[in-house]
Parts: sequence; C-alpha cells; structure tokens
Amino acid sequence: MINGSAIVFTLSGGTANADPNLSLGGDPSAQPIIGVTNNMFEDISQELATSGYTDYRCFYVFNNNSLDSMFGTVVYVKSQIDLGASVQIGVSKETDAQKITVSGTVSGGSFTIAYEGENAVVNYHGDLATWANNIITALNASTGLSGVEVNSSGGGGSVVFNLLFQGDDDNRNHSLLTVVSNDLGGENTIAVSKTVEGSPINSIPAGIDFSTIAPSGVTFVDTSSIAPIVLGTLKALDGVPIWIKRTTPEGAGAVLGDGFTLAISGSPTLHSDIMS
Repeated sequence: MINGSAIVFTLSGGTANADPNLSLGGDPSAQPIIGVTNNMFEDISQELATSGYTDYRCFYVFNNNSLDSMFGTVVYVKSQIDLGASVQIGVSKETDAQKITVSGTVSGGSFTIAYEGENAVVNYHGDLATWANNIITALNASTGLSGVEVNSSGGGGSVVFNLLFQGDDDNRNHSLLTVVSNDLGGENTIAVSKTVEGSPINSIPAGIDFSTIAPSGVTFVDTSSIAPIVLGTLKALDGVPIWIKRTTPEGAGAVLGDGFTLAISGSPTLHSDIMS
C-alpha cells in the first residue's frame, strides 16, 4: 500500500547538494525537500522584479515504497499566491527505444534476452514480421513489460529489430535488454543497443549552468487538478525529475508570502504536497 510517507521529494544537483539554488538538474540529491517557505526558490530583489525575471529549478519525486506501485500518477500546481510570480511545471517525455541486431546467417533455433533479470525466449522464424511478433510475445508475456512494439528490417547480412516501449511502459527510461544466450543455428551474432533514452521516469536530466537558462527539451505548461501532467505508473523505487519555471512579470511589486504549492496524486488514493 502506498501512503504519504512513501512519496519523497528531493533536490537535484547531485547526491550531496543541499542548496535549492543549485537544484538545476543532474543526479538526484539525498537532501529531501521539506514543506517550508523558500525550499525551492529564494526571494528575488526588487531590482530584478522591476525588470522582470524568469528562473528554473528541478526536483525529483520518488516512490520510496520497495514493493508497491502508484498508478495513474499526476503532478500539478495546486495553488499560487494572487498577484505574485507565476509558476509552470514541465517534464521531458520520450519513448524509450532499443534495437536488436542479428548479423550473419540464421537457420533456426532461438535466442534468450533478459529485461531486469527476467528471461524471454524468442523463437526464430523465416518471416521477419513473424519473428518480430515473436519478440513482442516473448517480452510482454515473460517479463514485467506489457507495451513493447517491434518492427523489423533486413539487408546486407543483418536483421534489425527496432523496439518501442509503449503503453504503460512509455515515458520511462528502461534498462538495456541483455543477451542471455544465442541458440540460433548458423554463424551469427546478436547485439542490443539503446537508440532513444526514455523519460521522464527514471531519467537523469542534463543540468543547466545558470538558473535563468531554460532546460532543453522541456515544455512548460499551466496545470491544475483537472489539467495535470500525467506521469503514469510509478513502480517501486521509481523516480521522476520535474522542472519548475517561475516567471516574475516586469514591474512586479513585493507580495507578502509569495509562493506556490505542488501536488502529486495517484492510485491507491494518495495526495502529497510540497510548498515553496
């Protein structure tokens, strides 16, 4: 069962970072974010507010439960202070893609690949579409995966199977498949490589050098409880980097207690907040 204590918010900026001003992407920090004022952004000067100012931060959300998943996970801005700076959040969403290359001659047999320690036996077939379908069936039936899609191409003495991790497996950085054994007949080799790093779940975003530089590949949006960013399933010990964009409009004046609250929720019923 997922409860509020299982959801942990941390800074980014590396394992040892404890400074919110340096929470600018990169590896997660061991420093948790606690619900106090200025836990992500510092106050800005009146000079900066007068001219207008936009800055960014990155934090992580972890499902710290070692057994259970949180389904239908969403994140959104729950509240903001009227007349203060405006806040948007964003993630980089990419579908993880890998490829299996079989080079040489194949006369039959099978090969075994593994995903996070779970083996899947793929039987050879002379028809490439059927062989690709055998990969789909093996992975989705024998591992924790369920949304693998495969297309194939051949020529020049090799066959390439392009794998996309779709459905409930989408928007996640997946472990690289490994070849456990090659029991194909003939003279051949099998190689597996990553072609696209999936994100945001279990991804590590590139850091930004300054807080005023927009992170690459991130789309920032206005969110609410009825229009959140959908993260999907957070499995046991999964983590997600989330970017925050704070915009202080030109000519802004001082606003007492300016800040915002972020919320994350999912199923089993859970609601957890942080404030800044």
